[in-house]
Amino acid sequence: MPRTPRPVRLAELADFLGCDIEGDGTFEIGGFASLRRAAPDELVFVRDASQGPVLSESRARAVLALPGIDLEGRAGLRSPRPALDFSRAIREFAPLPRPDVGIAEGALVDPTASIDPTASIGPGARIGARCRIGARSIVFANATLAADVEIGDDCWIHSGAVLREETRVGDRVVLQPGVVLGADGFGLVPDEAGRPVSMVQRGRVVIEDDVEIGANSTVDRATLDETRIRRGAKIDNLVQIAHNCDVGEDVLIVAQSGLSGGTVVGRGAIVMAQAGT
Repeated sequence: MPRTPRPVRLAELADFLGCDIEGDGTFEIGGFASLRRAAPDELVFVRDASQGPVLSESRARAVLALPGIDLEGRAGLRSPRPALDFSRAIREFAPLPRPDVGIAEGALVDPTASIDPTASIGPGARIGARCRIGARSIVFANATLAADVEIGDDCWIHSGAVLREETRVGDRVVLQPGVVLGADGFGLVPDEAGRPVSMVQRGRVVIEDDVEIGANSTVDRATLDETRIRRGAKIDNLVQIAHNCDVGEDVLIVAQSGLSGGTVVGRGAIVMAQAGT
């Protein structure tokens, strides 16, 4: 489905990906597609031999596949990680459109904010006092950054995301629409009559490099210290992470999961759908 803005020769793809080429390296692709829906000029990928029957029926004339997979006379690229390399190729040769650099008309930017000249701020976005936004980062339309938020380089902050006060975001972070970082944690204490009263929440959220957070997921601020999502963690849609949690590097958290306050998730762990602590 993603189309390239220009024809791309297989040899060029092979050079970019570091893959071995098989067949006609001058064959030009015009896009990327699934096996079942590919046009003749679109590149497809084959993850394993079980997809052989589907490949046989595909109209695609170029394939990215594991070594040993029968390409049935098609031109191809050989990769030990075809899905990963297919994704890399799409990012490079059929990238998503980027908004214009600079501050769009209708954005509300506090005069004390520091925005890199290569960053993009969409219409209706609100950038609070003393915020800092790094190189090539994008804050899409109607996203909100409260005071003292810091965002690193090459981040995509999609529409409707809300980053509360003092949130820290590293480099290459993606926040999908509706993500909320730094809302008050659900910390309650009884008053003199035994009624629940909200405990003051004055910590912050720290999101390290290469983290991705799905739509409508929330990460609450810590009570006093920090809630931290460590490098490379990937969080699905509709996930709740409570105050003072520590999510380790390369953790995967699947949709509709919830972590209660203070939960520690070790490096590389997987929290499956609708799990909770």
